[in-house]
Amino acid sequence: MSLQILVVDDEPRVAETIALLLERSGLMCESRTATSGQAAVEMLDSAAADIVIADYRMPEMDGLELLAHIREHHPETRVILLTAFGSPSVTMQAQQGGVFEILRKPFEVHELLAAVRKAAAGGAEE
Repeated sequence: MSLQILVVDDEPRVAETIALLLERSGLMCESRTATSGQAAVEMLDSAAADIVIADYRMPEMDGLELLAHIREHHPETRVILLTAFGSPSVTMQAQQGGVFEILRKPFEVHELLAAVRKAAAGGAEE
């Protein structure tokens, strides 16, 4: 069975690039993209994901609001939050909200792949 990953970013090219990178990485995964938190909620409600990779700063529903929805409605889904705005406040809110990992933009490809592998393994260190 392949890993189901949802990539959420309000910039379609960013979301598509990350999804393509994941699929070409050798991970056994299928990636979908959403360009808003609300679209992600609708996609998750129709088909669950093992991992959600979401941008922090998005209009209407930011990454923390999406994280809260996922924790409430899809508690088994692990969330990796991407942010260029890595303030201590955002980090604390994300950790309290149950984020699996936070990656600071710009991140290296190997950092993202390591976070996804760790999330896929249930959080166990490789």
